[in-house]
Amino acid sequence: TYGDGWWPTLPMTPDEYSGRLHAIRSAARLAGRDPSAITPGYQVFCVIGRSERHARKLLDSPPARLSALLATDEVWQAAGLVHPLGEGFGGMIDIIPSQYSSGELRTAMAEVPVDLLADLVVWGTKERILDQLRDYVEAGLRHVSLAPVSGLVSRRDAIGAVRSLVWIARRLRSGR
Repeated sequence: TYGDGWWPTLPMTPDEYSGRLHAIRSAARLAGRDPSAITPGYQVFCVIGRSERHARKLLDSPPARLSALLATDEVWQAAGLVHPLGEGFGGMIDIIPSQYSSGELRTAMAEVPVDLLADLVVWGTKERILDQLRDYVEAGLRHVSLAPVSGLVSRRDAIGAVRSLVWIARRLRSGR
């Protein structure tokens, strides 16, 4: 069947996730569909560090900053900011990297406040990330895909991210 899952990628809090999932399930009910047949998922951008301090440092990296450019101008405006790629920028659906010079992208990434980025991604140690994901599970999440932005920083961080993802996945599956 079509429309048997919900797979958001835009940043949202667990409360926002719950509210949006409720709206989707209500729409399914109105359409005569079983709301429980829709699998709630979420692609979560994450920054995984060996320590909180290391994770905070990774938030300040070019790959992490680039991920903040994938958010819409609406998200930036909610934080009292204007998107570096322009007012009304649609985020992930509008970005066509070949339309920007490397200098333009570097300038835009430099304008990303780390505090905003910290609100847009799930970040911290693997333990902290697991705790944050559990809040989404309580909000209705049943399938998560973690996109470890920190894995783009260095080979060491990529290996650490993969190991952490395995650790997190095992605990989410087991309910530990």
